[in-house]
Amino acid sequence: MSLCTCIIMMDSEFPIYALVLAGLVIVIVMFSAILGNAFVILAFIRDEKLHTVYNIYLVNLALTDLLLGCISMPLFAVYTLNSYRWIMHQYVCTLFMTINEILCCEVVIMMVILSWDRLKLLTQKLEYMQQQTIRRATIKVIVSWIIAFLVHGPVHFVFHSPKHEHNNLKCSAVYHEHKMYSSILTVLQFTIPFICLCVINYLIFKKVRTRIKRREAARNRMNGYHGVASTNNLNALTAVVDELTNTRSLTKASGVKRALRTAKNLALLVFIFFITWAPYSITYFVDTVCTTCVNEHVTTVMLWVLWSKSAMNPFLYNYMSPGFKENFKAMIKCQCKRQQ
Repeated sequence: MSLCTCIIMMDSEFPIYALVLAGLVIVIVMFSAILGNAFVILAFIRDEKLHTVYNIYLVNLALTDLLLGCISMPLFAVYTLNSYRWIMHQYVCTLFMTINEILCCEVVIMMVILSWDRLKLLTQKLEYMQQQTIRRATIKVIVSWIIAFLVHGPVHFVFHSPKHEHNNLKCSAVYHEHKMYSSILTVLQFTIPFICLCVINYLIFKKVRTRIKRREAARNRMNGYHGVASTNNLNALTAVVDELTNTRSLTKASGVKRALRTAKNLALLVFIFFITWAPYSITYFVDTVCTTCVNEHVTTVMLWVLWSKSAMNPFLYNYMSPGFKENFKAMIKCQCKRQQ
């Protein structure tokens, strides 16, 4: 029985047209998140050219989004469209909440790691190329998962209460009643990381712009040396050539464009992160401080807006990386041939 059929058959306070419309949107978001991120992971597995440090982080994001589409979205869809009545055991609710929060926290951590990785590449390229390996990137990913678990895993046991356990009809985080902890968590999980992302991306664009200006200035100075080459001119010309050479790939037009494109792509990821996370974080914070100020439907809509990032990310990877785009096309063509 399909999810849409289950939704329609539920005993719900919502009118049938609202259920059908909401169910359709939910299915589209889930389908895009699952299929799109599965394609990203498969493309990474099948193409060794994609085995780079940066793509290790992107694939980890894809895995996180895939798990959100497979676990968090279906369970919460049933809960929401059943008029916020939890039909499974309360332990399942606790497990669902724990997994969802760990996955969301992992997304935040990985966005910071991605941005910091690009900044290090621009500022310390030679050292970065020597130190940053697939192995080290994998270790960072593992550590990020451990941190995400430590932030959200034990907390459900710390704030566990018999009152929450016997509230079988509702499914919510056990610490939601603790306003101080919830407020601090909102600041730690969204506000501080977003400020860090803004600062890091500003530094990235500033560094790229400085490199471009240096390259243009050096090229203009080189063009100024012509005619009979005197000793002073040759020395000055050598200094300019050295300056151009020492900046390596960024001295080439293609290198400059590539660095600028990478910075813009990363900024796009951060922008999508902001517009999908900010509404939910603000709504959750207000709801924590004033429990009667926010309608439950508004919180639910904001949560789905947050999860919609999982459906958009594969399209962003496809747009940002020619390697992923080529693999997507190859897999789609292969699948079409099999069906024929």
